[in-house]
Amino acid sequence: MTPWVLLRSALGTARLEGSLCTAPVRDPEGHVVVDKGTLLGEDDRARLAQGAWDTLHLVRCDAGDLVEAVAGGRLAEAVAGPGVQVGAVTRGQWPLRAAWRGLLEVDPLTLAELNGNEDLSVYTLFDGQVVDRDEVVGCAKVIPFVVGEAAVAAAETLTRQRGPALRVRKFSPHHVAAVVVERLGERARERFAESFGEKVRWFGGTLDRVDHVAPDVAAVREAIERAARDSHLTVVAGTRAMDPLDPAFQALEALGAHRVRRGMAAHPGSLCWIAQLGDGWVIGLPSCGVLSQATIFDLIFTWLFADMAITPGRLASVGHGGLLTRDMAYRFPPYRAQRERGEVE
Repeated sequence: MTPWVLLRSALGTARLEGSLCTAPVRDPEGHVVVDKGTLLGEDDRARLAQGAWDTLHLVRCDAGDLVEAVAGGRLAEAVAGPGVQVGAVTRGQWPLRAAWRGLLEVDPLTLAELNGNEDLSVYTLFDGQVVDRDEVVGCAKVIPFVVGEAAVAAAETLTRQRGPALRVRKFSPHHVAAVVVERLGERARERFAESFGEKVRWFGGTLDRVDHVAPDVAAVREAIERAARDSHLTVVAGTRAMDPLDPAFQALEALGAHRVRRGMAAHPGSLCWIAQLGDGWVIGLPSCGVLSQATIFDLIFTWLFADMAITPGRLASVGHGGLLTRDMAYRFPPYRAQRERGEVE
């Protein structure tokens, strides 16, 4: 790729063919005659020859070069994985949009290697962010007007070998049940079912039932067993993670459940816990954590609907970024447009 400046005296030569303008060419009244990035053809040459230009800045396309419009489109297609659609180019960048509501997954190592070539640029939202359909999750851009085809081909080869740099994991429409181990009044019960049901429906799920039981091991065990029979996820509200004799823990032990973690390295939501029961999941927390305040529960809830692997290592990693201040609101699902992300009340 060789940049060069073309004097008006050379306008009539064939050297113009296959070259690119590096800036808009305007007539004396300010109208654009040839826009920047235009691959010059015979008509463009004729228009340029009529102008009183002193100089024109052009880039000559050498063998093996790709113009921005071609290179950028190929780069965008290379990095976009399942659930990511390439939008129309705007201001020199190709938007990468979510094809559906889900969880954004970014491979930071692949992304960094792609961006190791200074002519290529791919930038995204943070890995693990909840995104809605048609939301821009990243952009692809080629910095110069012309780039060597080898650079784009290398990016395509990299993503074929490692997989795409970003994808959106679609939420599954799971069935959910709730067991409330806390004495609530009638209005509080209605509020719980309404607020929690709104969260479940945002993911495309169904809240099958909400059972209110006494803090008795036998009652809690029966309620969890009944809920888990038909639901992929059972939420037990009103538990105390700091108490090893909490009825929910004793009930799960009697049911043969495997507790993955008790307590989370995050705030709010440090008293959240999660267990696996058969093919489903049981997650517990104080009742307040299910309602208005966004906690680590909402992030784990997101993983469960996205069918992510819930392991001790993944749960231990939440400490990095686990101080869930209002500045972290972007990480939570936007349950309601008029509320801060993660909140329904």
